[in-house]
Amino acid sequence: DQITSVVISEGVRFIASETLKDLKHLESVVFPNSLLNIGSGTFMYCKSLRSVVLPAGMKTIESDLFSHCSSLTSVTLPTKLEEIKACAFYACTSLKEIVLPQGLHVIGESAFEECTALSRITLPDSLVEIGASAFAGCPIKSLVWPAGVRVVNDSVFLGCALLEYVSLPEGVSEIRNGAFDCCTALKTLVLPKSLTHLDASVFFDCENLEKICYRGSEEDWTKLDPSGEIRSSAGAEIVCNYTED
Repeated sequence: DQITSVVISEGVRFIASETLKDLKHLESVVFPNSLLNIGSGTFMYCKSLRSVVLPAGMKTIESDLFSHCSSLTSVTLPTKLEEIKACAFYACTSLKEIVLPQGLHVIGESAFEECTALSRITLPDSLVEIGASAFAGCPIKSLVWPAGVRVVNDSVFLGCALLEYVSLPEGVSEIRNGAFDCCTALKTLVLPKSLTHLDASVFFDCENLEKICYRGSEEDWTKLDPSGEIRSSAGAEIVCNYTED
């Protein structure tokens, strides 16, 4: 339990799940170039771990890999990374920014949930899926949503209390339950004409939402919200046929 550093020998290709879990004094790890996979939960609750540089050959960050690493401030991801699985960085409360590489396809459920310092993140165009609650509780102020991610999942921005502006591109077809719940600073949301489903509870407790700018027609909006429930619950002006300057 008093281990503060670990050097993994060259030639090692795999590390089994939870191998180093709960090493509360572990501050640093050196990985070999030969390493291809680190099992789920390997560094969970390593609360003194400060920075990691992951080896170039890794294509997947397994679930809960760095969950509750509350001192982690710096992560260098492999350029060939394709998937970040569920809760991989859950509650990494000191992580302020992370660079996601082009080529990343999937961010799993709750991958960055409760990263309460994470204010800067750029989502690569290569993404096709972002899981439920992926950024819940993060202090993100704005972001560009990738056009290839067609579904804005449940609670993906739940409690992002500093999020002020979101523009969703054409191609997005669905916004699910609670996607923007409790985004109390959200003022403007731009929605694409391609949208075919918008959950009625998307805007719960978005108390400062002033305007929903919809690129479709009034007739298209009526198809999205035939009962008027969304318009009523949002409490915001609906601007149809919106075009950005």
